[in-house]
Amino acid sequence: MTIDSKTPSRYAYTCILLLLSAGLLQIGCLSTSLSAVKESRLRAMWFWHTEEMLNSDSGVEEVLSFATEQNIDHLFVQILTEEDGNGVTQISDPSGMRAFINLATKRGIKIHALDGAPEFALPNKHDTVLSRVQAVLNFNETAHASERFHAVRMDIEPYVLDEWRLGGASQQGVINNFLKINQDIADLIAQNVNPIEFGIDIPFWFDAQDKNGTYKFTAKYKGKYANLATHLIRMVDNVGLMAYRNKATGPNSTFELSRGELKMADQENAATVFIGFETILPDGDGIPEKITFGHLSNEALNDAVSELEAVASEYRSFNGVALHHYKSLKALVEASDNGTVDSL
Repeated sequence: MTIDSKTPSRYAYTCILLLLSAGLLQIGCLSTSLSAVKESRLRAMWFWHTEEMLNSDSGVEEVLSFATEQNIDHLFVQILTEEDGNGVTQISDPSGMRAFINLATKRGIKIHALDGAPEFALPNKHDTVLSRVQAVLNFNETAHASERFHAVRMDIEPYVLDEWRLGGASQQGVINNFLKINQDIADLIAQNVNPIEFGIDIPFWFDAQDKNGTYKFTAKYKGKYANLATHLIRMVDNVGLMAYRNKATGPNSTFELSRGELKMADQENAATVFIGFETILPDGDGIPEKITFGHLSNEALNDAVSELEAVASEYRSFNGVALHHYKSLKALVEASDNGTVDSL
C-alpha cells in the first residue's frame, strides 16, 4: 500500500482501537487519528428527488451546498428517463443534468446514476433496465469529462416481490434472474469506451445462514456455487450495504452486520463497500427505531460514522459510508442545529 498524506498511520488505527476498547474516546490521540481516517474515506448520500431539484431555481445550489457542508463526495442520484422520437431511451432534461454534474464536479462531488425497482429483477423488465443503462452510457458519450456520471448504480431490492416471498423454486428463480440482470449490466458497461463504475445497493443479509450454518440465499452461477452476496460482490465495482442500525459497534450493530461482506470483498479482491446509515424518522414496524438516527441527532450520527470508520478501516474493501437520504438527513441536521430533535 502506498502511504501518502491522506493515509492514516498504523499508529492512528492502533490508537483508535485501543481507545474504543477502553471507552476513552474523548482523550489521547482521538482528534488527530479520526480526522486522518475521515480524510481517507468517502462519504456518499442517496438522493431521490431529481425532478424537484432540477425544476427549482435554487434546487441544485441547495443540494450541492448541503452536500459540501456534510462532506459528501459521492451522490447517488435518481435518474429520470424518457423515449426520444425514435423510441430510444434517453436521460430526461440532459442539459439540466449536465449542468448539475458539472457544478458537482467543480466541488469534488461524483454523481452516480441511480435507478432501480423490485420488478427490475424479472426477465420481462430486463430490456427496460438495459435500455436505461445504455441511456447513461450514451449521455456520457456526448458530455464533457466534467459533465459525466461517475457510475451506474442499481437499487433493485428483489426481496419485495411476491415471487421472492413465496420461497422455494419461485424465490430461486428471482435470485437467478437478479444475478443475470446485474451481470448483463456489468457486461454492457464493460463494452463502453469511457470508463464508468457499476455499483449496487444490497441488504446485509444476502449472506445470512440458518441455524446449521447453511447459506439461505445461494445459486450456482457461471459454474460457481456461492451465496448471493458473494456472487454480486464479484460482479460489481462497489456495493452500498444497507446495514442499518443506530449504533456503530457492538452486538447487532452496523459494523457487526457488515463484517461478512467486508471480509468477503477482501478475500475476493473485488468490490469496495459503502456502509449505509439510515436517517428517516422511525414509524414503528416499517422503520423501527433501532435502524435509524432519524429520532436521535446529527451529532449521534457523526459520532457513529467516526466510530465505524475507525474499526472498518482494517478492511481493504471499506470505501466509506453512505447516508440515506438527502431530505431526511437535511431535516435531522436542521433539527439538531435548532435543538428540536425531540420534536421530530
